[in-house]
Amino acid sequence: MIMGELNIAPPTGIWHLSERRDELQFILRSNGSDFNREVDRTLLFPPGPGAIMAGRDVNFLLYRLASTRRRNFSVLACFMEFLRRGGNLGEAGFF
Repeated sequence: MIMGELNIAPPTGIWHLSERRDELQFILRSNGSDFNREVDRTLLFPPGPGAIMAGRDVNFLLYRLASTRRRNFSVLACFMEFLRRGGNLGEAGFF
């Protein structure tokens, strides 16, 4: 997603977004945001999954995925599998 949307390669060959805040900050700054702005968006007016995907909001999605990884990574894995098997957002009632 990062390469496809933002054309940014990981500085160390692989991303460690949930472990290294500096890499997440690098991506956010490359796309006109920063860590604090995304935290504020999460607390004040977080967009729903449909709005994130429809608006191709890579910054917010990356922040949410990196911060959520520690708490509940299985949701992302299930959602990716749902999409891989041909599911679409209209059927994703669990979100």
